[in-house]
Amino acid sequence: MSRPQWTLSSELLADYRIFRVLQKRGRSPRTGEDVVYHALELADWVQIIPRTASGELIMVEQFRPGAGISSLEFPAGLIDEGEEPMVAGIRELEEETGYRTARAQLVGTIFPNPAIQDNRLHILYADACDPGGVINQDAGEDVNVRLVTEDQLPVLIRAGEINHALVLTAWQLYQLWRAEPVKS
Repeated sequence: MSRPQWTLSSELLADYRIFRVLQKRGRSPRTGEDVVYHALELADWVQIIPRTASGELIMVEQFRPGAGISSLEFPAGLIDEGEEPMVAGIRELEEETGYRTARAQLVGTIFPNPAIQDNRLHILYADACDPGGVINQDAGEDVNVRLVTEDQLPVLIRAGEINHALVLTAWQLYQLWRAEPVKS
């Protein structure tokens, strides 16, 4: 999908390490009028749907300060500059859970919120993950591993235990991908 190039100028308003706030001036392709808008510049993210050799899904519970909640999610994180999504997903899996995998497959790539953000979320799947790795959480992380069966996932979603929109999107894309995998 191409991105229309109608931005005329961009001014950095703030840099908060994990995101930058920009004020942009553009010309409306419909009216030709100048428009001022704000956007967030972020690094791309990765989320991995990992499965153990016995078929359980590896999830993490962690506190999310934005909403002030404990959230049940698939392992995820920022992609470092110059890092490939597959490498980042495998790294995040081990850092957050201690599980390892030799390879991951791309399920899909989405824009989390293209109205105000420029980044993408790469969703991966990994099978036969083993717990032989080393957990290496960031100072602000307090991640707890939780293994769930695939049959439990819809129950957890309906009960509101899984309520992170990007996790729900990843799961839906995984279901579609599983029916017809994307070649990676």
